[in-house]
Amino acid sequence: MLCLVYLQIQRLTFDDQIKSFKKTKEAITAKLGEAAANKHFNDATYFIGIGNTSHSKMYSLSQLF
Repeated sequence: MLCLVYLQIQRLTFDDQIKSFKKTKEAITAKLGEAAANKHFNDATYFIGIGNTSHSKMYSLSQLF
C-alpha cells in the first residue's frame, strides 16, 4: 500500500514536465497532422503548478488512515 502512495506523489522537475509536454505534443502532431494539432494546442487551456508537494503528500497519506 505504501508503494502505491509513493507512486501517486512522485514529483517531476519543471524541466521534466516541459520535456514530457514536448514529447506529447510531438505525438499528437504526428497523429493529427500539423494544422489540426496547431489548432488543438492553440485552443487548449494550460495549467502550470509550481510549489510545494507537502500538502498533496499529507493528503495522500491521510487517506490510508
